[in-house]
Amino acid sequence: LKVINGPKFNFNVSARGRRPQLNFSFMKMDFGPCFLYRQGAAPTIAVLRLTNEDTQDISYDAQFGNKPYLEIDAPPTNLSPGQSVEIKITFMPRDLKEYSEVIPFQINGLITVNVDVTGSGHECDVTLANPGQFNYSLGAVKVGAVIERRIKVKNNSPVMADCNIAASVARLAGLDINIRPTEFVLRPRETTELELVYSPQGRMLPFTEDVKVKIAGMEKTLMIVNGSAVGVELKLETDMLFFGAVVANSRAVRKVQLENVGDIGTKWRWAAEAFMPDFSVDPAEGFLNPHDEVTLEFTFQPEHVDDDCRRDNIPLYIDGADPLLMTTTGICVSQQPQEESIAFNTPVRKAQTQETPPITNPTDQPWRLVPVVDNKYWSVPEILEIPPGQSMGCTLTYTPHAMTSHTDPEPQEPAEGQELAPPSSRPRQHTGSVFIPRPDGTAVLYNLTGTAGPPEQEGEAIERDVQCKASHMEPLPVRNWLNRPQRFIVKLEPEPEGTTSVKGATYIDVPANA
Repeated sequence: LKVINGPKFNFNVSARGRRPQLNFSFMKMDFGPCFLYRQGAAPTIAVLRLTNEDTQDISYDAQFGNKPYLEIDAPPTNLSPGQSVEIKITFMPRDLKEYSEVIPFQINGLITVNVDVTGSGHECDVTLANPGQFNYSLGAVKVGAVIERRIKVKNNSPVMADCNIAASVARLAGLDINIRPTEFVLRPRETTELELVYSPQGRMLPFTEDVKVKIAGMEKTLMIVNGSAVGVELKLETDMLFFGAVVANSRAVRKVQLENVGDIGTKWRWAAEAFMPDFSVDPAEGFLNPHDEVTLEFTFQPEHVDDDCRRDNIPLYIDGADPLLMTTTGICVSQQPQEESIAFNTPVRKAQTQETPPITNPTDQPWRLVPVVDNKYWSVPEILEIPPGQSMGCTLTYTPHAMTSHTDPEPQEPAEGQELAPPSSRPRQHTGSVFIPRPDGTAVLYNLTGTAGPPEQEGEAIERDVQCKASHMEPLPVRNWLNRPQRFIVKLEPEPEGTTSVKGATYIDVPANA
């Protein structure tokens, strides 16, 4: 130091400099191969830790501008001795290329420390080892069957892939499809195997579902699964039939639709013997194509009065499915005859015909009634057909094969000490009834009475001119009206007189209905 117009002074100055003791956890970060970044994906992050190992405060400032593929969160900071801070470095490759960057940190405004960052971008190439299985068809699988498939998945990229298909597996479980494992890690070029099991428990319409794999926060479609579940399913219109009150020995019919709502044709069969004797079904068995139907006719035909005719849970057996059940119930009541009876009067073995009062068919379907008579001397048509909305009587034919004793005097009370006269072998009149059941379970019942008088002359009188003193033979037709052979005694009345003689067999045998 020199003083003007004065003395000169000399000063000795000494000092020692050293680098700030700021420790970097790494000086180079190689992110290595990474999947290309997509919106919503999880980026790759590295954490740089800075620690002040000095005895003095240290300040730093990252001299780096963030880029689309590399970001750093490091505002200017002052660290006290012993203090640490973590800095996130985010790598988000956007292109298929190698990346290299330098992040300079200025320490206390004097020293620059560089951190090198490298990495590369790659497409996510996790696919099926066999690309032809991308659209994977399980086909139409029968309900109850189990289909197992093994599908290989390969990581074709140089990046380790942490894969997760749990979301798709949870969704596919509703279709009875299970895939395992749900989480797996694939190293570069590594292949793993997925096990797919399809075990449908019910019919399913054709479906198509994506199997998505989640890798690094992004989802991509690994494969598309399609298929369907087919099965046998028959459906009855109702599983209970009530016929109501039905007259004994009549019948009521109810119709029920049986439909195949499944996808496969199948055989079916009722346990028909379980309906008997009061109920029946027609047809009792058959084959039903998919989406086809058949009309079943259930008939209630009771014979005895009963206030609870019932058949519970009669099975309908179905090939390939559980049986269906049907319950039939009804009430059988007695039929009271009509007030008026129908009377017949005719010579024995001569037919007489009458009609019952008209029976009305109020429905829009024709009726085919089956009349029943309970006496062999009356007959009725096998079928009485009544058109819709019309009325018609039933024709009754009375053909007595034996006379009645209606013309005989009433037997007198025997005098005291006398025996009772034996009863006549012939009834005073023939009695019977005609029963006509209707399809609705009701019926009409008429009492029948008939009297059979002496027979009429069989055929016309025979007159012949014959030569005197010469014999003449005349055949006489004899008819047997019974269903069994008969022997007829021949009597000539009156006896011939004078020189005329008439001779013939004393009896003749005639076969049945001849």
